[in-house]
Amino acid sequence: MPLFLTIQATSALDPVSEAVIVETILRLRDTEGLTIISVTHHPVTTVEADEIIVLDKGVIAERGTYVDLVEKENGIFHKMVNTKNEE
Repeated sequence: MPLFLTIQATSALDPVSEAVIVETILRLRDTEGLTIISVTHHPVTTVEADEIIVLDKGVIAERGTYVDLVEKENGIFHKMVNTKNEE
């Protein structure tokens, strides 16, 4: 199975360009059967992920879907999302 690795693929983009990149990656996943590993600090790019793994000091601190992790009020991912929304 083909693997596609992105590291901060949208970190320097405006929201419109970021959305285009995410849409393209998702289309490639769906049409080419790619397994995608995305390293990011932008929670919005993880909404469609099958699984999100949150690392803290090199250790898995949380894992789940976007909805699962956002609903975890004291979680790292929840705090990340809410911090980004306040900016």
